[in-house]
Amino acid sequence: MNILHIVRTLEPGGLERMVRELARGLRANGHRCHLACLYGPGSWFHPHEWDGVWTGGRRGGFAAVLSLCRYARKHGIELLHSHNPAPQRVAVAVGTLARIPVVHTKHGRNYPRRKHRVLQNRALAFVTRRIVAVSEATRETATRTEGIPASKVVVINNGIDVALFVPDRAGHARKDEAVIGSVGRLAPEKNYGLLLEAFAHMRRRNGGSGSAREQLLLVGDGPERPMLAAKARELGLENRVTFAGPQPDPRPFYARMDVFVLSSSTEGMPMTLLEAGACGLPAVVTDVGGCGQIVRHGKTGLVVPPGDAKALAEALSSLCANAGVRRRMGAAARTHVEYHGGLRDMVRAYEQVYASVRQPR
Repeated sequence: MNILHIVRTLEPGGLERMVRELARGLRANGHRCHLACLYGPGSWFHPHEWDGVWTGGRRGGFAAVLSLCRYARKHGIELLHSHNPAPQRVAVAVGTLARIPVVHTKHGRNYPRRKHRVLQNRALAFVTRRIVAVSEATRETATRTEGIPASKVVVINNGIDVALFVPDRAGHARKDEAVIGSVGRLAPEKNYGLLLEAFAHMRRRNGGSGSAREQLLLVGDGPERPMLAAKARELGLENRVTFAGPQPDPRPFYARMDVFVLSSSTEGMPMTLLEAGACGLPAVVTDVGGCGQIVRHGKTGLVVPPGDAKALAEALSSLCANAGVRRRMGAAARTHVEYHGGLRDMVRAYEQVYASVRQPR
């Protein structure tokens, strides 16, 4: 099948990583995957990963739609697959004009908040052949908030190539300190300010800077980095928090961690949480989006209420204080991701969706 994936850009992020992984799996199964970037390719764009590329160069409106129609006809595109709202609007316009079926993936659940967005998404869903939600929480947003018929929505959990992520048992055997880590964009929805507050609370409870042995490692970049660095200084954490910046390969940083954490206020199905689990890391996460599907409370990690710095601190402290529990939960996390977060299952599920929408109505 000849598929055109439509995204805003391929700057680093969970959505973008999932699109690249899906395309890699589809191409390995004999499909052809093209890419359309509405706002430029981004730093994660690599030409060899795609069979063809269209870039909008920040062109919008009808000109971009017509240009994509010409591209689709020239390359024999059989299916359009959009990712998140703006690409869906373009995909629906192109699909209507070029008579190409549209599949859309909803990667998060933090939208829409305005009534006109709800109505717009409902209208777009009417002419979209299938809506894919990356988690049960995302499906609920589609069906309950937007009123999209449940028969049109299917849940496909994100997946990773588990073989690429290997537990580092030696790295987790440290006796002198516990490294708490996170990988993600330093953006408002990740709520890293809450994590810094929880980390400061841990240190106060553990006796302050003289006895606290926990370290915090944040991997990634984003608009909130200056604010977070300032907050770390304000809380007296500058010597205990490391901002590692954006990293093309996060695996060496997972190897340095003992506990993975997500303090997000909203999520879809975090790819980094799957990666951390595959690396044998127990996780502490807020109960948003698909986090509770990946982390089994008390078995592969701990799930706490969103926005509660004290609960987050207590959960992190309990894992940092017990290496045996970390090892047990980390091994269970690896097994859980192997069975429920693999790339092969995700690709197979999308292939089934693609086949169903190409059948005559």
